[in-house]
Amino acid sequence: MRRLTRRWSCGLRAPVLSLAVVSLAIWATGPAVAQLTAEDIAALQEQGRREGWTFTVRENPATQYSLDQLCGVVEPPDWRLYGRFDPCEPDRNLPSVFDWRNYNGYNYCTPIKNQGGCGSCWAFGLVGAVEARIKIEDLDTVDLSEQWLVSCCGLGGCSGEWPGNAANFYLCSGQYKDYCGGYGAVLEEEFPYVASDAPCGCPYTHPYCLDNWAYIGPQWGVPTVNQIKQAIMTYGPVTVCVNATAAFQAYGGGIFNACDNSSINHAVALVGWDDSQGPNGVWFLRNSWGAGWGESGYMRITYNCCLVGYGGLYVNYAGRPPTLVFSYPQGVPEDMPRNQPASFQVQVTGRYGGTPVANSGQLHYSLNGGSWVTAAMTQISPGLYQATLPAAACLDQYRWYVSVAEATVGRLYDPPDAPASYRSTLVLGNEAVVFSDNFQVDRGWTVQNAPSLTGGAWERGVPAGGGERGDPPTDFDGSGACFLTGNEAGDSDVDGGPTRLISPLLDMSDGRFYRIKYARWFYNDDRDEDRLTVEVSNNGGATWQVVQSLAHADGWVQHSFTVSDYVPLTSQMRVRFSAVDNPNNSITEAGLDAFKLYAVVCGPVVLVGDLNCDGQVGFADINPFVLAVTNLAAYLNQYPDCPLENRDINGDGQFNFGDINSFVALLTQ
Repeated sequence: MRRLTRRWSCGLRAPVLSLAVVSLAIWATGPAVAQLTAEDIAALQEQGRREGWTFTVRENPATQYSLDQLCGVVEPPDWRLYGRFDPCEPDRNLPSVFDWRNYNGYNYCTPIKNQGGCGSCWAFGLVGAVEARIKIEDLDTVDLSEQWLVSCCGLGGCSGEWPGNAANFYLCSGQYKDYCGGYGAVLEEEFPYVASDAPCGCPYTHPYCLDNWAYIGPQWGVPTVNQIKQAIMTYGPVTVCVNATAAFQAYGGGIFNACDNSSINHAVALVGWDDSQGPNGVWFLRNSWGAGWGESGYMRITYNCCLVGYGGLYVNYAGRPPTLVFSYPQGVPEDMPRNQPASFQVQVTGRYGGTPVANSGQLHYSLNGGSWVTAAMTQISPGLYQATLPAAACLDQYRWYVSVAEATVGRLYDPPDAPASYRSTLVLGNEAVVFSDNFQVDRGWTVQNAPSLTGGAWERGVPAGGGERGDPPTDFDGSGACFLTGNEAGDSDVDGGPTRLISPLLDMSDGRFYRIKYARWFYNDDRDEDRLTVEVSNNGGATWQVVQSLAHADGWVQHSFTVSDYVPLTSQMRVRFSAVDNPNNSITEAGLDAFKLYAVVCGPVVLVGDLNCDGQVGFADINPFVLAVTNLAAYLNQYPDCPLENRDINGDGQFNFGDINSFVALLTQ
């Protein structure tokens, strides 16, 4: 997490209490305004004609809520006494036009978001500035979690808060901590936004933090236009308060000039300005009411209108320190065979100037919750290591993480907060297959579609789209068919939804250790809003527990999981795969193939005719049977755990040529 200092370009000073200005009025939050109806919009349009508004009003996503749902600024009575203030007096000739959305041909602002019907504008206004600041320094587009601020920091949540109070929880000093003692920004993928006061599920990782932040301008009063401009140029987009009125809510484009300076109730970000627009110039204001509001989520508002700039603050993030990126070229080992060591590769590369120290790689592991053991990884080539987990018994479980020294900052870990976080590898035995489906025939899967789905429902068939718009060109296992969304060429992807694919009932009540394996396909060119969600239920589908939710997968990817890690096992188990494109603004395609439910068996799997001991009888057993007939010693060397009962097809207690006819009959019956 970043903790560096940077020169105070705007000349930070400590707050000075002036009794002469204590009596200045503190703006209060305005009264709640109801959801805007079509009649309200028409009345605003008529008012605009009378008063000479230079902008349009129309229905948009924000007009579906009341202003008290959208506006959540709650001003503390003492924030001026304890805040830090930076005059930000201009130290250069300020340009007449400046916009972080197009600075030297690059957009440093992150995509517009939608807070929905939760008064969390204070979080969105702050996060918009922080995300832009990170992009300016690191050239990385990051998506930070507003929900963490709403749910985990003891702030006002959907009932409203002050942006400056929230900014304290981003400080690298760690003076302000969340419910689990964490501080610094959390990524959206760790705690997605739900527009409600959801329970906090920390601990979370905190990859970014602020060196400092400060209010702009004087301790009392509203900062001047030039002070705000200086802060924007020096530090990036700034968080400010504004008075959001019904006209502001219904803004549809143009230069907003329906100024009401009576109070503040809403937090936004300012990303730039243009002195040549409007009577005296305009701010480019970034809102959090979705891209359907205003000018693709932005507003042009005249200077000093609706108190824009009140309580303004900038954030100071000086860039990330040298670091290392860990990847696993052969994949992360989710499981390993019993009584055999398991090796895997670890690739380490530098980022932000990071340099891995040669031959410094280490594997740290714990068997069945025991003490941690550290072993050196073998360096194959610069930055590429081989790690090896020792052999272990069936159903043992390793916890592990890796580390490599960086030349400047010391040893770094993956996961970054190890050993608090770690990866797991389960030691498996034989697979007793209970249910297997390659989707060539109907095995009882059902499809349920949300009313909002307009296309791209799950269906079973041979892929027909050719892979031209993100759909799978073929199935995974080569058998022909699979389940996939919208199985036809052209524009047949998921629109709206979700569309849900639900397994038949699966009985896992016999006390065995069950796992599920499948191949998934998910293409989404948004990679932000839409998800393929995998869930499991132990009550026939009455309730569901999320196993995995992903925004994108590169081609067919196999995944497996231990069912009891998520729910207790019963006879009423189901698995559900849900794909969604809501809002309908992207190409979304999903696929499912090679689904298998199996019990882990630590002893031999007794199944007559199962010559390769994969838990099922089929054509895959022909070659092992031929090997056993022609060279039994070679067969026993290759399949040491397969019991005699599996190859004694005719049940005479021995294996010989007398089993050939019985084997053929078994396969052809």
